[in-house]
Amino acid sequence: QTDMTETNMENYSSSIVQGKRAIRSINEKKYKINLALLGIYIKDDVIFYRFRIRNQSNINYDIDFVKFYIRDKAKIKRTASQELEVKPINVYGNDKVVKGKSETDIVYALEKFTIPESKHLDVEVFELNGGRHFNLMIKNKTIVNAQLLQ
Repeated sequence: QTDMTETNMENYSSSIVQGKRAIRSINEKKYKINLALLGIYIKDDVIFYRFRIRNQSNINYDIDFVKFYIRDKAKIKRTASQELEVKPINVYGNDKVVKGKSETDIVYALEKFTIPESKHLDVEVFELNGGRHFNLMIKNKTIVNAQLLQ
């Protein structure tokens, strides 16, 4: 559990969205939609993940859900894959729809965690009643480089 209030999380998220992009290389682009991780920030026991979804198609992208999982890197046959879902404690921004020809920034606040070398953080974005799904893989070294929020 975190001591941070919802108001504090909203304020930090708001300043994150106004700031510069901190991470360049983590994104997935398909179906004329680009999902990108723009930055990871930490304050006390909360890690903030800033995403941008850019919709270059004419069809609205309705978000069904966004999920965060800690998963094994290697898929080994015959062994049970360990998978742990991490629930956001706060969401800032419109995480329901990205209109055609527009973009939106969403900040997810998660309780602080790090990941063993053999695992990674998977972020899944699913479209409501559609087939445009995205999956970003975030390595532990990216998470431990989170920027400190003042």
